[in-house]
Amino acid sequence: IVLFEKSPAAFHAYPDIWYHFFRQKSDTGLELELLQKYLFIPLDIFTKNRQNRNIRSKRDAWLTLFSSDDPETVMELIEAYPEFKEIYEEGYEICRNMEKVMGLFSKELYLLDRNTEKLMFDEMQKESEELRIKSEEMRQENEKVRQENEEMRQENEEMRQENEEMRQENEEMRQENEEMRQENEEMRQENEEMRQENEEMRQENEKVRQKNEMMQQENVKMHQEHEQMQKENQKMHQEHEQMQKENQKMHQESEKIQKENKAMHQENQKIHQENEKLRREMENQYHQSFINMVAILRSVGLSDEDIVSRLCAQYQLNETQAKEYL
Repeated sequence: IVLFEKSPAAFHAYPDIWYHFFRQKSDTGLELELLQKYLFIPLDIFTKNRQNRNIRSKRDAWLTLFSSDDPETVMELIEAYPEFKEIYEEGYEICRNMEKVMGLFSKELYLLDRNTEKLMFDEMQKESEELRIKSEEMRQENEKVRQENEEMRQENEEMRQENEEMRQENEEMRQENEEMRQENEEMRQENEEMRQENEEMRQENEKVRQKNEMMQQENVKMHQEHEQMQKENQKMHQEHEQMQKENQKMHQESEKIQKENKAMHQENQKIHQENEKLRREMENQYHQSFINMVAILRSVGLSDEDIVSRLCAQYQLNETQAKEYL
């Protein structure tokens, strides 16, 4: 339950409403009883609306107690709900002990600073955990890419070895063809009669040549495939460079988060200053309570001399100090 003495501008868009209830809701329709529920009550809007009507309910009585110290309003509240008289009497007794009042405010300010610090720590811890998880995911992705690159390198090495074996086989066949040509030439020179046989050998050589051409075509095809593999390797290298750029971007985002954390620390110091200002305002309200008490005593018919005498007796003031509140 959050009470606003001076509510933010967003609440003034609803000038006739001073109860705003918030709670968490699932996007799937699942119903769970959660602790995170909030009731925001802008007391300044309630006060503006209460000026045009009387205290109608016990809830209005409690909000009046929290928001107003006007003597006439206090008398109206006590007349409507006499049980609140004991609360005002207890507040009156507390105001008589200045040291106790300051102790209460110091404790509340300490709790407020502690809760603010805990909230900031939880948020920073959550952001750190999210960054750690994201960094782990990026590391796993990089490891996966590295393994894929290693597999591609091994495949390229195997293809290179196969190409080398094919080249050696082609070289052996070329040498064999050359030897056969020399033998054919010798056979032609030695014996013309063996021309027909040489012709047959020529036809066989033609077949071998055709086979060689086919092998050459296959080599060309293998060469093209090898070039394609080189292009794919180049593409993988570009993707790896892109991953490095993304990692650098993640590092820049981490530095940005550190700057934001520093800004949050400065905001916390600002909140501490505002709390100190609130403490001074509470001291001013303490003096205002003397003025309100004088108004209440006058409203019950006491003379100024009786009021001065009672102030001096209850708050240990001298007569000059007491007369300052008349």
